[in-house]
Amino acid sequence: MKKPLLSICIPTYNRAAYIGQALDSVLDQLSEFESQLIEVCISDNASVDDTESIVSAKKNSAACNVIYSKSEKNLGFDLNVMKVVSMASGDYCWILGSDDIIASGSLRLILQIIMESYSDVYIFPRANFTNVNILSKPQHWLCERGINKQIYDFSKPNDWSEYLSFSKSLGAGFSYISSMVFNRQKWNDVSIPDDIFGKLYIHAFVLAKVCRSNGKLYYIDYPLICCRLGNDSFAAGGRLKRVQIDFMAFCKFSELLNLNETERVEYLSLLKSEHSYFNVFKHMCHPASFVERVGFSRYIKSFGYSYTILLIMAVTGSACSLVLGRFK
Repeated sequence: MKKPLLSICIPTYNRAAYIGQALDSVLDQLSEFESQLIEVCISDNASVDDTESIVSAKKNSAACNVIYSKSEKNLGFDLNVMKVVSMASGDYCWILGSDDIIASGSLRLILQIIMESYSDVYIFPRANFTNVNILSKPQHWLCERGINKQIYDFSKPNDWSEYLSFSKSLGAGFSYISSMVFNRQKWNDVSIPDDIFGKLYIHAFVLAKVCRSNGKLYYIDYPLICCRLGNDSFAAGGRLKRVQIDFMAFCKFSELLNLNETERVEYLSLLKSEHSYFNVFKHMCHPASFVERVGFSRYIKSFGYSYTILLIMAVTGSACSLVLGRFK
């Protein structure tokens, strides 16, 4: 069989309710052209639901090669991501969250763009949807000027700062796993420190490292991916702890990406772009103790937030959470 150009890499754990739809979004797009250039790799992180049987049924009728591996024990998110990429043989990889779906026509488009440009990283916006399939407007990671620039050559001294200055959210820092395609060899060339594992954003660190190593990034102004909302597996500990995951991970990455002080400030500004005061207040209104709200405020104030404003939001958020709880 011909070596694939693109590997669709799906790390999964207990996603039987969604993984069939994720796989259909790939397999239903495969004409003879795409099926010769694409493979699907699935790393099952010791699921205890019907994931294996669903994948097996899809695999038997697939027009492309489907590789499935199930771990005997849960490896954790980061190691499962590393495992699924290691299963791939394509020149490029697209990590697909097992509850997301690839937009119609996107496989042919990304293959054509890769064959025309051969960049190191491709990043694109997403459309959001819920379980009732209501699609939203595309969620872009860059402002209009950044989108129009399209190609960033990070071997040039100003492109990294320019890219960050155009960024609108943490997605520009490669946080949203389904929104990137990357050169597999460049991924494999990155040395990953042990303390990156467990931060739940290993993909964001590796792709930032690829870009920082004189990589080339291509911004595609089209939502190739549809993100399922209301299904964040990292939010099991509550919204404030979920947001703190972002801050802890990107703060650690800023120490390991060989950034000067100006670049570090620019990189960490992605956090405030993602988590504005308004968004932080919304998280404050979710169930949590007042002590947790104050502890969260103390932690994020070092990222340039006003502690006074955060405390006001903590008090108001407690009241809102109490009122909203009574109406449930």
